[in-house]
Amino acid sequence: MDFVPLFILTIYAVILIWSALKLDFGFLWKHIAGLILLSVIYILFWWRHKIGVIGLGFALFAGLLSLISFSQNIITATYTIRIGEIRIPVFDLLIVFNLDPII
Repeated sequence: MDFVPLFILTIYAVILIWSALKLDFGFLWKHIAGLILLSVIYILFWWRHKIGVIGLGFALFAGLLSLISFSQNIITATYTIRIGEIRIPVFDLLIVFNLDPII
């Protein structure tokens, strides 16, 4: 069961690479960071399974905070605390279910 999220992220990464080749758009730094982190997670799963699971959890959390992305459309929502005229950003949320057509 530990491999299911890893396979889902791998499918998203393949779709991202396929879309980049087909639609001719450039990778953003969030895409590159996600692809590098995914390859590191595969190495960690091969080396030590438990550390790989922790790394996968870190990658999922980093994706939730929109630090990495496996989608061609990066959509984020920022939640802030408003004190008078000042807005303090608290949480960046990545919109996970993007319903735009892939192909």
